[in-house]
Order: sequence, then structure tokens, then C-alpha cells
Amino acid sequence: MKKAAIACLIPVLITAMLLAGCGGGSGGSGGAKDTLTGSTEDILNSVVDGANKLLPEDSQLAAAFTDAVTADSAQNALGLSPDDFTKYVSEAYVSTAAIMTFAHQVALMKCKDFSSAAQVKSLVAAGFDSNKWICVWPDKSFVADSGSYVLLVASTSAGADALLESFKTLANNNVGEVNTFFTGAQ
Repeated sequence: MKKAAIACLIPVLITAMLLAGCGGGSGGSGGAKDTLTGSTEDILNSVVDGANKLLPEDSQLAAAFTDAVTADSAQNALGLSPDDFTKYVSEAYVSTAAIMTFAHQVALMKCKDFSSAAQVKSLVAAGFDSNKWICVWPDKSFVADSGSYVLLVASTSAGADALLESFKTLANNNVGEVNTFFTGAQ
């Protein structure tokens, strides 16, 4: 009787162990671990560089300025209130097109923990102003997460797709569900 019970228990234990090891990037939180390494600014620059390698030479992302985001600049740059930025974000960098007549921005936020990243992802999707450019709009704006990092993109369709693909590659596909909250002029 004991041998039969043990024989039934072994497949259950093996299945449980396999499922525990498969917790990667299919969930909404981008996985339960950080797979991105390096400083937040370096990761952001790598995402942009990777995207430009994916795009044809005549469609690469516009020249941009990269700046640290502070609580004071968080509302305009990320759509986060100063209080939410201070509460949830450890550091953030934003890369914005050097010419404001071109609607392009990408930002990376390092959040204090995984639950903070989920909160930031929702707050940015609700608060970011995709209409802030003069007479131009991004083709799409979205947020994606990987562990405690949140990526914000507002750009052309090709640029946004390349940025997402580059982010996924850097994160070893440990990326949660993408929330596209803006498409075209609305």
C-alpha cells in the first residue's frame, strides 16, 4: 500500500516542480525576477540601440536627449504624479526626440519592487499624455514590464515595435503583457 501511494505521489511532485520553474514572462508582472542587468540609463540606451539595429537605416529613431527623471519632471515625462514617482520608482530615465515636431519618447523606470512595477505600469498608462507634442502624435504608446522595470514607449509604429522587440531581447523574453493605451491621433 505504501509503495502504491509513493508511486502516485512522485508524478505529482515532478509536475509541481516543473510548474514552479516555468514562472517566466507570461504573467502580467513580467516574471518574478529581474533579468535586466546594468544601470537603468545603460539599459535604456541598449534598448534604443537594439531597436535601431532592427530598423532600416532610413527609419531609425530620431536623435534624442536622455535625461534622468525626477519627481518634479515625472508628470510631464511619465504621466506619474510626484508623489507616485517618489512612492514607487527608484530611478528613471527618458529619451526624447531632439526635435519636438517628431513624436518620439522612450523611458525606463526601475521600480522599488515587483508590485510597484505593476502599479506604475497602470498609472503611466492612465496618466501619460500622448497628445503633448505640437501638431504631431505618436502612432502608438504603450507600457511593458519586466520584473521591477517598466518601459514606456510613444513613437512610430515601426519604432515602437522595434523598441519592444529590443526590450524583450534584453530581458530574455521575461516581459509581461504589453498595455497599448494610445494608437494614432485621438
